Amino acid sequence: MLSGILNDRCETSIRDRSRPHFSKSRHVILAVSELCNRRCVYCYLSPAHRQSPSAIPVPKLNNHLVALRDSLGVGLVTLMGGEPSLLRDFEEIVRCIRTLGLDLIVQSNGSLRPDQLAVLKEVEVRYVSVSLDSPLAATNDRLRFDGAAALAHVCIRRCVENHLPAYSESARRMPCADATALRPKRVQHTADSF
Repeated sequence: MLSGILNDRCETSIRDRSRPHFSKSRHVILAVSELCNRRCVYCYLSPAHRQSPSAIPVPKLNNHLVALRDSLGVGLVTLMGGEPSLLRDFEEIVRCIRTLGLDLIVQSNGSLRPDQLAVLKEVEVRYVSVSLDSPLAATNDRLRFDGAAALAHVCIRRCVENHLPAYSESARRMPCADATALRPKRVQHTADSF
């Protein structure tokens, strides 16, 4: 019975075309490197790994993505890390993914530079997801670093100004008996958001 309920929920979820990441094909989340310029209090990356610029070489990444696309039907890639925009070959990785005909979502802590946003627009990224842990700047900054909320908002504003779809997710308290229950809230940003 439980598997029937789960299958029904999964099928409903898969058919829900209102979700911005909807895809008839399979979705792979690709953490290309652990390199990161932030020190969020909850991060699972060790400090040594956050400094490591090593990433999957692009030709090897290309081969893996071709295999995933051809054998498993992968059609959507979420690029994340660490912070993928810090990689020397960020643009090459993005172009590799799109050249293979794969849709692309980029997850960022807000560190995307204007030239990188221009590349994302050029390759028609599905959307940029900017990390926010709370709709409250003080809470977000406490969990991430001083100025994290402002950096995220600048990145989101640049996306909107460049006509790139931008989303952020934050946790919000739901009214219920259990005061610790949290549900993610996805927000699409537009010019009216500012």
